[in-house]
Amino acid sequence: MEADRFGAALIGSAHSLGYLEAIRESDNYNFVGVAERHPDRLESAQANPRWDGVRWASVNDILSDDSIEVVCVETDPLESLAFSLDCIRAGKHAKVAKPPGEIEVSRAQKALPDQRKARGQGAGKFLPVAGNTVSSESC
Repeated sequence: MEADRFGAALIGSAHSLGYLEAIRESDNYNFVGVAERHPDRLESAQANPRWDGVRWASVNDILSDDSIEVVCVETDPLESLAFSLDCIRAGKHAKVAKPPGEIEVSRAQKALPDQRKARGQGAGKFLPVAGNTVSSESC
C-alpha cells in the first residue's frame, strides 16, 4: 500500500457498489476488502462482474487488519450501529450511510467515550451518520 493512501474496506455489499467504485477510483484510498455475512448477498455480489477482483473477508479479518483505517458500513440499518462501533473499538474510522437502526445518536455518543476510556483505541475516530458526525473526541 502506498504511504499516502488510506486503507479502506466495506462491511456489507447490498448497497455499497457506489462506495466500492469511489474507493477504487480514488487517489486517496487503497481498497483492501469487503465482508458480507449474508450468504445470499455474498452469492449475488460474487456473480456481479462489478465486484470482480474483490478480496472477500470476514468481519473479524476487516477489524483486525492494521492496513485498514476506514470502513464503510453498508449493512441493514438494524445491524449498522453495532458494526460501526466495532470498527471504532478496533481503532478504525467508520462511515454509515443510514441512520443506525432503532438507536438514537445519543446512545452512540455515550458508547464512544466509554470505549475510549476502556480501550484507548477509539480516541480520535469518527462515525459519520447520514450526514452527521459523532466524534469520540467531542463526546
